[in-house]
Amino acid sequence: MKVGIVVDEMIQGGFQRVALMETIELNKYKNTEAHLVVLKKSNHIGYQEIINKNNVTIDFLDNNLPTILKVNFKFPFFAFFSLFHITYPLLLPHFVKNNYDLYIAHGTYTAFSTIALAKKQRVKAITFIHDSVSYVIKTKYNDQFLGKIKKIIYPITLFADKYIINNSYMVLSYRNMINYLSKINCDLNKCVEIKNGCNSAQKINTKKVNYAIAVTKWDRGKNPAKLINIWKKGKIKTPLKIIGVFEPPSIKMELQNIIVKEKLQNKIQIIGKVSENKLINYYKQAKFLIHPFKEAFGLTILEAAANGCPVIFTKNSGVKTCFNKNILKYATNNSLKDNIGAIKKIENLKKTQYVHLCTQAHNSSKKYTWGEHSKTIYNIIKCQ
Repeated sequence: MKVGIVVDEMIQGGFQRVALMETIELNKYKNTEAHLVVLKKSNHIGYQEIINKNNVTIDFLDNNLPTILKVNFKFPFFAFFSLFHITYPLLLPHFVKNNYDLYIAHGTYTAFSTIALAKKQRVKAITFIHDSVSYVIKTKYNDQFLGKIKKIIYPITLFADKYIINNSYMVLSYRNMINYLSKINCDLNKCVEIKNGCNSAQKINTKKVNYAIAVTKWDRGKNPAKLINIWKKGKIKTPLKIIGVFEPPSIKMELQNIIVKEKLQNKIQIIGKVSENKLINYYKQAKFLIHPFKEAFGLTILEAAANGCPVIFTKNSGVKTCFNKNILKYATNNSLKDNIGAIKKIENLKKTQYVHLCTQAHNSSKKYTWGEHSKTIYNIIKCQ
C-alpha cells in the first residue's frame, strides 16, 4: 500500500515531526510504502538532518500548480492560517494525479486539502487531529485580538471541526483532544486514541549544567513573555535558555527587548533554532525543562524526559498520561505561583533526589517509541 502522510508545510514543528517519524517507521513494513507529502514548499525545510539520514522522499504537491495559483499570504492575527489553506482544497484536486492508496493528514488546516484530494481520487483519508480548529481558537489566543472576537468565530470553527471528522475515514488523536471533541458533539465512533513517540536515550546524564530550557515553536499562540514573568517574579536562580523557531521572527526581537527592559540578560538567553543534535544535547545537559503552556499532547515534554531531563508542564496537557505520580508532582495548574513553586522544588532537591527524578523521567518515556506509535497506524491501514 502506498501511503501519503500529509502536512501543510514542512517547517520545524510538532505535527511535522510526528508525520516525519511516521513516514520513517511505516516504511519498515514490507507491504507499506510511505511518502511525506507537503502541500506547500516553504523556503526552509525543517528536520533536514532526519530527512537526509533516513532518505525520506518528499512530494511537494504545489509543484503541480501554475505559479500564478501559488499566491499566498498569512491572515492577520493568526499564527499559521494562510490563504493556501483555503485555495489548495479547491485547486489541488484538479492538478494532482492519484499517486496514493491512502492519505493521513496531520493538522486540521492540512485536512481540508487532503479530504478534497481523497474525494477526487476516490481513496480514504485519515485525519490526525493534534489541535482541532475550535480548540485552538478557544485556548491559544485568549490575550489577543482573536480572543476578543472568539464568540463570533467560534461557531465557524465548530463547523470546520465537524466537517473534518464527518469527511474523514478515521480520526487519530490524543485522549484529552478526543474528550474535547465529545463535548462539541463530534462523531467519536471514528476516533482512535494514540500517543506520540520519542527516541529514548540509551544512557542519561545526571551531572547537569546549571541552566533550564524552554523549547517549542514560538508563535502568537504561545507567549514567551510568560517565562520572563516567571523568572522575574520568582527570582529564579537557574538561568534559562529559550530554544526553537520564532514565527513570525519579530516575536524574537520583541522578547529580547523585554529581557533587556527587565534587566534579565544574565538570567535569560534566546538561543532560537538549533539542529537536532544540538537540541538533544540541550535536553541531556539541562537541569530541567519548563513548558507553561497547555498542549493537546506536548511532544517536547516527552522528548526532554526521554533524555533524562526533568519536566515542568501543565496538568491539562495530554502528555500527562505518559508519566507516573513522581513526575506529576512537578505538573502545575499553570498559575504563576505554581510554576515558580515547581522550579523551586527542583532547585532545592538533594543530589540523590534529583538523580532519581532524572531516572524516573527517562524510564517513563521508554514505552512510548515511534515504533509503537506507528504500529497503531499500521494496524489500521493494513486492513484497508
